[in-house]
Amino acid sequence: MIARLILLLLLLLAAPVTSAMAASPFPSAGSGGERPSAAAAPTEPPGLVSRYLLQLRQVQASLHRQLAGAAGDVAATGSSAAMLALIGIGFLYGIFHAAGPGHGKVVITSYLLANVAQVRRGILLAATASAAQAVTAVALVGVLVLALGMAQFQTVHSVWYLEMASYLLLLLVGLALLRNLWRGGHAHDHGHCGHACGHAHHHHHHHHHAPPAAARDDRRGFLAMVAAVGLRPCSGAVILLLFSVAQGVFLAGVAGTIAMAVGTAITVSVLAILSVGARDLALRMAGSGAGLARVHTVLAASGALAIALFGAAMLAAGLTGGPQPF
Repeated sequence: MIARLILLLLLLLAAPVTSAMAASPFPSAGSGGERPSAAAAPTEPPGLVSRYLLQLRQVQASLHRQLAGAAGDVAATGSSAAMLALIGIGFLYGIFHAAGPGHGKVVITSYLLANVAQVRRGILLAATASAAQAVTAVALVGVLVLALGMAQFQTVHSVWYLEMASYLLLLLVGLALLRNLWRGGHAHDHGHCGHACGHAHHHHHHHHHAPPAAARDDRRGFLAMVAAVGLRPCSGAVILLLFSVAQGVFLAGVAGTIAMAVGTAITVSVLAILSVGARDLALRMAGSGAGLARVHTVLAASGALAIALFGAAMLAAGLTGGPQPF
């Protein structure tokens, strides 16, 4: 039963990874969100996941158009109603955008699976990472466009470099977690070997096995996750900010970006709570002693491996394809 639960957790992590690599957050211009097919051959009805992703992309595209319209209304009227509409649409966009494929929630859920963190720690991680993404988007557009006068298409291409840095950092963090787990496992085994060799073990041990060293939540790992997720700005926020600059209402775009971050934080926090709950359920089912230690190790290794593989896959795909328009 425990093995099935762990397998389910791994499948939940793998699904967003493959979807994020195959899907773009926005449909390409003039395509209507559909890719031309080589032949008009009949296709099978889409599955449940495919229908969900399709509907989600349609909602995102609709909200994105509404964001552009709301920013235009702010520029045209300057009214409080238009500003509130922009903030509200940005908030909804953040909620729905975070519910689709994306690297932020994959990384955060993988990290929480690999680390013994409490629910409030997971919520804090989701909120801080979402805020970091908003800050990166505002800083990117503010510095490159407003301060340096860079063209908008050059700014969009600059996002690619941040993405590559983010994916490289994810790969390094995942490898570091795996290295720490390996070292901690060896130290744990050595310590128990010495304990077993030094005693006849005529007495019973009732202590609980502590989590592996790599599975303990720590400040450095927390900050590394925030940096890895926050280094890649939300594409929707960048587009909104660029449009706001063109309309002369940059601060309105900043307000909309902050609203996006709040919506994103809420959705990712829900996923973080589910991840922590599933991990804690698996640990409770494992009981105590050696079984608990093994489950700790499997969860820690699975989460760290998911982070490393995701970073490597996205880095390879980005380097192969080069900078792409949103």
